[in-house]
Amino acid sequence: MPELDGLEVCQRLRAQAGQYTYVILLTAKEEKQDIITGLDAGADDYVTKPFHQAELRSRIRSGERIVRLKMQLQQKVTELEDALVHVQQLQGMMPICMHCHRIRDEDQIWHRLEEYIQEHSEAVFTHALCRDCLTKHYPEVAQDMQKKEKKSS
Repeated sequence: MPELDGLEVCQRLRAQAGQYTYVILLTAKEEKQDIITGLDAGADDYVTKPFHQAELRSRIRSGERIVRLKMQLQQKVTELEDALVHVQQLQGMMPICMHCHRIRDEDQIWHRLEEYIQEHSEAVFTHALCRDCLTKHYPEVAQDMQKKEKKSS
């Protein structure tokens, strides 16, 4: 290359922020120290001339796999960062009414507990009755259920 050598290209690429670039140095320099210098400059792989075309294609495919894995990893990091935002929304102190258990949001609007949690998470609520509430609010149903339980045991 007339203006830059491969080492300088690697160093400049690594100094730039942004999308990762996989670099294979293809060079006539074949001394061990040249290889070490090239990899230390930021090259991901090093191929010496004369090169075998099938070997170079295999190294390029290997680089493609690495770049694809890096992109998948970045996507997972983004998903985790988004999840962390949601978790943080559900942490900390929440003003909750001591009688009706409604929660006050950042706009000072009161919401039912279930509604608030569904809006701020992926939780979905179904309704049921615990034994204590069943007995308190529906005593005859609770008695019938106890009778059925005794018969079946």
